[in-house]
Amino acid sequence: MIDLEKLKPIIEGYKEYLPNHWKDEKYKWEAIQYFQDHWDIDAKNFCEMFKTATEKTFNLLASGYAYPRGMIVNFACTKTK
Repeated sequence: MIDLEKLKPIIEGYKEYLPNHWKDEKYKWEAIQYFQDHWDIDAKNFCEMFKTATEKTFNLLASGYAYPRGMIVNFACTKTK
């Protein structure tokens, strides 16, 4: 369970940080909005829906050593026999 008392100062700190760093942080919020606009858990083609919903995540779902988006796409788009 999340300790809300410990989380509260972190959120407040981010609120203070964000206005001065919006230029660097904006893409994260845009990626979240894009995801929310394109997510449909009931989509007939989950693979295509997932790829579309996450296509603007850039480094948020990939890094130099981990590719969670790529792995989910791989698993979701692989047809089983």
